[in-house]
Amino acid sequence: MRGGFGIYDNLPLPYLFELPSILSAPFFVSGSVTGPTLPQGSFPNGGFALLSTTTLRNAYIEQNPARSYVMQWNFNIQRQVSKGTTVLLGYAGSRGVHLANFINDFNMVLPTATPQGWVWPATAGTRINPAVGQIAGTLWNGDSFYHSLQAQINRRLQKGLQVGASYTWAKSIDTGSSSIASDTFTNTVQPLFFDSKDHRGLSDFDMRHNFTANFIWELPSPKMGSAALRLLVGGWQWGGTLRAATGTPFTPQIGGDPLGMGSSSNFDRPDVVPGCGSPTNSGDPRHYINVNCYAFPAQVKRFGNAGRNILRGPSLLNLDTSLFKNFKFSERIRLQFRSEFFNVLNHANFAPPVQNLSLFGANGSPVSTAGLITSTLTTSRQIQSGLKLVW
Repeated sequence: MRGGFGIYDNLPLPYLFELPSILSAPFFVSGSVTGPTLPQGSFPNGGFALLSTTTLRNAYIEQNPARSYVMQWNFNIQRQVSKGTTVLLGYAGSRGVHLANFINDFNMVLPTATPQGWVWPATAGTRINPAVGQIAGTLWNGDSFYHSLQAQINRRLQKGLQVGASYTWAKSIDTGSSSIASDTFTNTVQPLFFDSKDHRGLSDFDMRHNFTANFIWELPSPKMGSAALRLLVGGWQWGGTLRAATGTPFTPQIGGDPLGMGSSSNFDRPDVVPGCGSPTNSGDPRHYINVNCYAFPAQVKRFGNAGRNILRGPSLLNLDTSLFKNFKFSERIRLQFRSEFFNVLNHANFAPPVQNLSLFGANGSPVSTAGLITSTLTTSRQIQSGLKLVW
């Protein structure tokens, strides 16, 4: 039986300040220009001349933030159930308090709190500071929660065969998974910096089920025969790893700037249509999101009620295997032939449709490419071979 608890300061290391400050005025002249179209042949000098104080990127770092810390705990029981077989069952958890959250742009038109939620002005509003451009920075207002059940079994069999398997059921919740950049994960969405509770949901890296199994077998070598035969037949080793896991979550979105935020990172979410059935079409990578489950928010300019990371990407199934052959010439010289096989089953492991999460345009028109998956998490079946000389 093992257990432990620890509480640790989450120190504000330099990387939290590097990105917001190094790209900001007056040290770095970077900005976004909208409006007049640059004439042909004017890039880049023509665009640089349009940058002004009202377009330059600036930085904001929270002053005197609260103490950031993480609590971690675990408990597990390990038992040898038979000769060569051990089983482990455990629980692990953590809690993060006052964690750093990176905000890509604070400088936006603010909404008003109403019984319908946050509502933006019906006409064009004024940003927090119209005298500057983008304001990127960091607040220490994040929270995180993690709980997991962990199981593991290992068995060493006779004749050089060893097998093992592990399974983790876990759930991770936070108010933001990015502490240094807005695109730490491909499924990250911009939070409302003034309402962290609205952004609370599954972590961008949450994986509910994760199963792995592995084996390694040192094939028996012949005890008799010529030296050449023993050299050729002996010394083989075969191994493999199987992994099966659920996909990572993502958020349905609305493209453009339907709320009139005026920010460099505009965002909105649709409403959920109750009783529509499954929110995803798991067997169709062309239309992975069931768009019939969502509607464009009507009547006032408000956030839709579709929460952060309420959808989950396709699951993963992957089998890798390897075959090694060791040639031992002396105590110090050994030659190893290795052949490795990746994704032996040639299973298509699709990534979430993070490039096509917008279900509607800013005017409410449906987007034809909504839910289109454009990439995979693993390669197709690949085989590679090589020789390694050890001396």
